[in-house]
Amino acid sequence: MTKRSDLKPEQHTHTAIWPAALLTFLMAFVNLHGASEKWLTEDFPYFSMTLDGRHHDQEKFADAEGNIAVRGLIFPMDHEIYACFDLDLLRWSHSWMSEEDGEGLEMTAMAPLSYENLGRKTPGGQKGLTKSKGRLLSALGIYPGFSDERDTFKDPRPDSNDINEPGSGPIPPEHGQWIETTINGRGATITYKAFGSNIKESPIALRNGWARKIRIDKTEKPLFLAVTQLSEFSDISEIPITLESNRSSIELSLNERNILQVSIPGGLREVEILIKHHGLKPSPGKPVKKQPLGKGLEAADTNMKPDLLGGHYSVEVNAPNNAMGIGVTDIRIPETEDHVRRIRPSGLTFLDSDTLIICTFDGGIWKISGCLNRTNISWEKIGSGLHEPQSIMYHNKSLFSFTRNGLIQMQIDESTGKILRYQNFNNQFAQSTETREFAMDAVVDRHGNFFLAKGGQKGATSGFQNGTVLKVNSKKNPAKVVARGLRQAYLGYNQDQDWVTASDQQGNWIPSTPFHILKEDGFYGFRTNLDRSLELSPIQEPILWMPHRTIQSGAGQIYIPKSAPNPLTGKTIYIDYYASKLALIYLNDEANPTQGAFSEIPVSLSGPILKGIVHPNDGSIWLTGFKIWGSKTKSWGSLIRIKFNNIPPSIPTHARSHRDGLWVEFEKKIESIPPNGLLITKWNYMRTSKYGSGYYKDSGEAGTESFFPDQVLLSGDRKSIFVRSQNLRKSDQIQLDYKLKFEGNQKSQGSVFFTIHAPDYFPLEHLKLTQLEQNFEHGNSVNPTKLESVEDTGKSIYLKMGCQACHSIDGSTAGRSGPTFKGLWNSKRKLKDGKEVIANHQYLKESILEPTAKIIKEFSGSDIGMPSYEGVLNESQIESLIEFIKSLKQ
Repeated sequence: MTKRSDLKPEQHTHTAIWPAALLTFLMAFVNLHGASEKWLTEDFPYFSMTLDGRHHDQEKFADAEGNIAVRGLIFPMDHEIYACFDLDLLRWSHSWMSEEDGEGLEMTAMAPLSYENLGRKTPGGQKGLTKSKGRLLSALGIYPGFSDERDTFKDPRPDSNDINEPGSGPIPPEHGQWIETTINGRGATITYKAFGSNIKESPIALRNGWARKIRIDKTEKPLFLAVTQLSEFSDISEIPITLESNRSSIELSLNERNILQVSIPGGLREVEILIKHHGLKPSPGKPVKKQPLGKGLEAADTNMKPDLLGGHYSVEVNAPNNAMGIGVTDIRIPETEDHVRRIRPSGLTFLDSDTLIICTFDGGIWKISGCLNRTNISWEKIGSGLHEPQSIMYHNKSLFSFTRNGLIQMQIDESTGKILRYQNFNNQFAQSTETREFAMDAVVDRHGNFFLAKGGQKGATSGFQNGTVLKVNSKKNPAKVVARGLRQAYLGYNQDQDWVTASDQQGNWIPSTPFHILKEDGFYGFRTNLDRSLELSPIQEPILWMPHRTIQSGAGQIYIPKSAPNPLTGKTIYIDYYASKLALIYLNDEANPTQGAFSEIPVSLSGPILKGIVHPNDGSIWLTGFKIWGSKTKSWGSLIRIKFNNIPPSIPTHARSHRDGLWVEFEKKIESIPPNGLLITKWNYMRTSKYGSGYYKDSGEAGTESFFPDQVLLSGDRKSIFVRSQNLRKSDQIQLDYKLKFEGNQKSQGSVFFTIHAPDYFPLEHLKLTQLEQNFEHGNSVNPTKLESVEDTGKSIYLKMGCQACHSIDGSTAGRSGPTFKGLWNSKRKLKDGKEVIANHQYLKESILEPTAKIIKEFSGSDIGMPSYEGVLNESQIESLIEFIKSLKQ
């Protein structure tokens, strides 16, 4: 092994001026193969991803234990060389040269993996992390890239609650902090602080390698910069790394831990350093990309206008489809000229009344102009490089996006129309490697507080803040946890009442789809490993439960301000991602709600929807989303405008439970109610560690209770009914089915769903209620089998219950968390414990009622489970579903 004293002079040369024999600061992307090649933005200098470097053969470099860059910026360079900068530890985690086949990355992260395979997800935990492929050029362990005299490259962060989880968040600000990443021509500069010094660093492609160009404004104290960590037996002469600087006192040396480091004395100003990783020869058959030599590194500092991020795309907008007083306009998402790039919108915000900004799950930002005209809308890509964002906000003349890299602040450059600066507004919170700890959603309140919802599902390791909502109000202060116990929440904001609301996903500990109004320090039921070890306050039950068969995948919530020109003013719309449907929420109290109700809005939407926003001028609602998590729509993504001209007559304008019954109000006058036109069904859920919940009666027995009202009263204006019943004590879910005939002989039917935590009271005298003529079997309980529709065939149950989200009927399994139903009947099933069973009638019925009794080995690692349908489906419906499965022969 070479000792520090054996270093040769040429390995730490010093020059007063920059060498002229370097490439200009223009970086070209290599061609990655397959889906990853199409996923990359080829004219942008980097992309963001969690990168796993633990698997490399450590012949020359020390075993950098746990070397994962959780918040990584990956720079592909000429000659198929890559380097990854870790935004948390301010280090280059590793650099490498791709394999001979040209592939430098095993792209298994969610965004590129699902790019061409709609709905395909990564496994939970760390199994789905993208891995670097090829020959290492440098590697560092889990410690900061800079150190001072008192800390020789030790991780200063507190220990994680999980020893296998490196995602502990950024190092303390007094040690170092990422400031921003800026785009310069086709390259990028990373700006950060380390021990009081401002540092700018750029990766540069060389003719036979790459280099780190570093500029430090001043050094208040000695600094030590980690380059790579060598193995115990490596020969330093075989590591082709050289140093150039404008200060002769700066040296390259090995420390006692075999870390090759640059020593920078204190008291220096305007320090310039160039660290070259060179001496590489392209493998045979690999073409060398030829570029003209520049005039030295200063060429990188010229103010070039970047020719990046593609051009403009214009789409014509069809006339809206008007039905039931609702105008729906589908705005086509353009394809790029090569018909390869796809736009997968994940969040949206209005820049002004004519300009919409959307972010995409793939890290892009698009500006959409012409929102007022709506006959011809233009799309322009103005930004890229974000880490799986699902939200974008316009606040205080800046754009903000919550990503896995933190809360990023951006401005549009006036001269280029592009985003050239990506500033770290706040990343002082943990982000784990867990593929399910998504940057789910973010909203900003009227006080300038940002609320960030982090995914909570866990496939392997646990992070500090899985399943929480964080509050961020400045660049300086760390994020504060304001809510826990949310499995996968999306958010909304009621600006009139100053509430943050949340949805969540049915799963372990979450029995059905909820709607929450978040309270400070509230705990909402989903338990991570960390939650089990903490003393938690009692569970804050949701304001409203929603049956999973009706709202299967809760997404964003849209509050319509009282000032908006919209007939739904003051109400909240809840988005169901799976079926692309909308629900209208009714709260029992405008200022201090304790419970509520909802009904489905009768509007048909063709594309996937995750988020929505109200237009600042006309009150229309704009929706967007992309295909990935089991949406039954087929398109890649959608942008939809909805204009409500009135409230559809088939749904209530108001609904509220009362201690004596249910009050429901409509837009139109009620002419009559057919015989037995009102039916009440009630049930409860059970919150357990199992996935979802069946339906249970008050007695605890599986099933539901159905009965007709005791009495029906009609209001003086004939727009309201009061359904009196003595059976409506505390209940998780009450479903009121109605068949009504409105004025003009217009017939309508629908359902309203209530949650009753405690009997509610409000005066009824002003309604001037009168009793309707008895036309129903008042008060009688109903046998649920009588309620079955003639359409309750096996296939209709399969569709209604959302079985298709996990089980295909065409033999496909990609993107599904359960086996296909095609050929399932009488097939052999290998279980998790190694045993084999036959998928006969007994097995299928048991799987419907008790899904965890026998788990198939192939799907045992899935983070998505199946809820019990005990009490949800009756015997006849179960038999119909089994007969449908039986008919799907191989």
